[in-house]
Amino acid sequence: MKEDQDTGISSHRTSAMLYLLQKGLNINAQADCGSTALQYACESGQQEMIQFLLQRGAVVPKTNHSYEKAHHTAARSGDTSVAKMLLNAGLPIDSKDNKEHTPLIMAVKYEKASMIELSLKSGADTEVQGIFYWLWPLCTAAYNDTPAIIESLLIFGASIESGGDHGQTPLTIAVSWGETLAAKALLDGGANVYAAMYGHGLTAIMFVAEHDRCPRIGKHSLKQCNCCSGTTKRADMIELLCKGGADLSLVTIRGHSALDYAKSNKSLERDDLIKILEKYGAT
Repeated sequence: MKEDQDTGISSHRTSAMLYLLQKGLNINAQADCGSTALQYACESGQQEMIQFLLQRGAVVPKTNHSYEKAHHTAARSGDTSVAKMLLNAGLPIDSKDNKEHTPLIMAVKYEKASMIELSLKSGADTEVQGIFYWLWPLCTAAYNDTPAIIESLLIFGASIESGGDHGQTPLTIAVSWGETLAAKALLDGGANVYAAMYGHGLTAIMFVAEHDRCPRIGKHSLKQCNCCSGTTKRADMIELLCKGGADLSLVTIRGHSALDYAKSNKSLERDDLIKILEKYGAT
């Protein structure tokens, strides 16, 4: 019943639009904010209206009042049917908004698997960067801890070492936020386990050994950690990096090794970190 009601409402809207067009309304007329009828239809996911407008000459709009293209709205919602219509109407697959985001970046950010698949199969650029240094598609997937998306991006040619001006790579982003699933997917894909994180020769495993606060505090905006209490999240990451081939003999320019950092760590996992490092040969 609900579906029939929705269909009826949609048909009523297209009939009303047809009446207005017959009365001389410009199909590409803009509201004060710059949005067109097609833009509003895209924002609300009205597939029938989008198709109706495109068939009658509606021009794919460049921006709306929030400076996001119609395709980006579809990418955020995961509406592949809308995206396909827009692509068929000539919208470039790598169209950018004012933050340099492409539909692929938006789909990865909001974890829309079907939209990611459509973008990749349509030839989306996997190396495009948003305005923020970590907004490569693969870096975003690492931050979100989404291994399946990481694997898809790698299959379609994403560079496993893509990163920004700060020297971050997808692996170092996953490590710095404590995302073990993403880190494993990247290591399995051949990520450089020796990648330095913040200068001074600090490698990923040194970073984990050094920090005694939950890396996810920034994500949760909490003063105290609730997600890692009583777990071995940091120890799991150390184990993962050791298995991935981390060189435990490396030291920073200040002469500190991963084991040195672990010994100075004040977290409850300190002893576990030391045991794991020593098990893999750290001295």
